[in-house]
Amino acid sequence: MRTGPMQTEAFINSSLTVRHRSGDEWQCLCPFHGDTNPSFSVNVRLGVYICFACGAKGTMGDLAQHIGMDAPDRVNDEGSEIARLRALAEKCRAAPDTERILPDNYLDRFRHEHLYWEERGFSPEIQERFELGYDPIRDHGVIPIRNYAGKLIGVIRRQLARDAYPRYLYPRGFKISQYLFGAHLARAHDRLAIVEGSLDCVACWDAGIPAVALLGSRLSNRQHDLLRKISPDFMVVMTDRDEAGRKAAKELDTLFASRIMVPEYQAGWVGKDPADLTLSQRREMFDSALAK
Repeated sequence: MRTGPMQTEAFINSSLTVRHRSGDEWQCLCPFHGDTNPSFSVNVRLGVYICFACGAKGTMGDLAQHIGMDAPDRVNDEGSEIARLRALAEKCRAAPDTERILPDNYLDRFRHEHLYWEERGFSPEIQERFELGYDPIRDHGVIPIRNYAGKLIGVIRRQLARDAYPRYLYPRGFKISQYLFGAHLARAHDRLAIVEGSLDCVACWDAGIPAVALLGSRLSNRQHDLLRKISPDFMVVMTDRDEAGRKAAKELDTLFASRIMVPEYQAGWVGKDPADLTLSQRREMFDSALAK
């Protein structure tokens, strides 16, 4: 849903904690993770947002869906709509965190083949292992999310339309910071790759590399606890080839010291993350770190 700047300003004021305003760019506390510093940036003119900590991004409609509110088409001068939105936001903040477990047959509706997964280079075996699916109604690739115990808690949707934004849609209320994608598969492995995105994780497993994904470029306290719970002997950091990825690698290196290895992307390799590399390049990156 598209809103004008005034409507967006009223909506943000009523639903988020705003810490700084600089023209069209507003800095807020992120509602997608336990934010203490304002890492959530909203452009009130364009009606879009991005969190530079957890990676959440989208439109005002996406934000409204996440916090359980309606993005307003208009806000009247009397302020009644603002008051209603504020009350709904406070109710949402006060609601207890609960994890909804879905039955496995929930995925039956997405058991449709689609060339997207093959074009991404994923083998039929890994597509089946991660239950990668397709929603023909919404034209979305579907990536199931399971918790540490292996219970289904939702799906990540990859929008396949060329101009779709954001590319990835998370379940309503899903908190990225509380999960490590792929953790239920990684528990029995003592050598583990740490990546950013869910498909980076899938790509690593396709190359025979046990992996978990942060679903962003920051390690939360909960994710730190989960890594300690898995307790691998060695971890190879294979984050994206950009500034955020380098910062994530440095943070992990500081936290886990001798148990962490950070390999380099070699000259001539095309791509910014593990999913862009070939199977042999992923394997070489992982093995070269363990050999040090």
